[in-house]
Amino acid sequence: MGEVQNTGKNGLIGIEVKAVFYDISGSIVWVESGYTMRSTLPPREKSPFHIWFSKDEIADRSINFTRYDIWPEEASDTSYIPYGEFKVSNVSVEREDGLYVTGDVENIGSLTSTAHIVVSVYDEGGKLVGCGSNFNPELEHGQTWSFEIWGPAPPGTIDKWVIYVEGTPSEISG
Repeated sequence: MGEVQNTGKNGLIGIEVKAVFYDISGSIVWVESGYTMRSTLPPREKSPFHIWFSKDEIADRSINFTRYDIWPEEASDTSYIPYGEFKVSNVSVEREDGLYVTGDVENIGSLTSTAHIVVSVYDEGGKLVGCGSNFNPELEHGQTWSFEIWGPAPPGTIDKWVIYVEGTPSEISG
């Protein structure tokens, strides 16, 4: 889990993040990749990402790594601006057996749209400690969606969170 920030002047889509793991001698022992949770990343904005692999995968392959490098591998420039006419309310972020985020998203615009919600959760030092997402395939104008997002339990204390909602109007998506 980590975060990517678009430091360029153009929006980005299809952001692939790559992780390379090295053993004590500096040899590559594992390579894995994933994509950012936000599909479109405007300039100066951030998106969390997950690169998934299990401890069992590492153990099964007798992989012992001592360091790793992570970087954005691939992305394409875009001028597309996602539909953003949403209002988020009644947000609750809990840390019990895992990260549990609930709230309401209302489509306050005039178009029917998808709604993709992404949450980033931070500790007191501003470090990303949790993230998750959910998707609604159709949210009509004026309609409210009560969302739920689950994730692994973040370490430490949750200090703040940021919620992003982006969509694609039905007239564009299909």
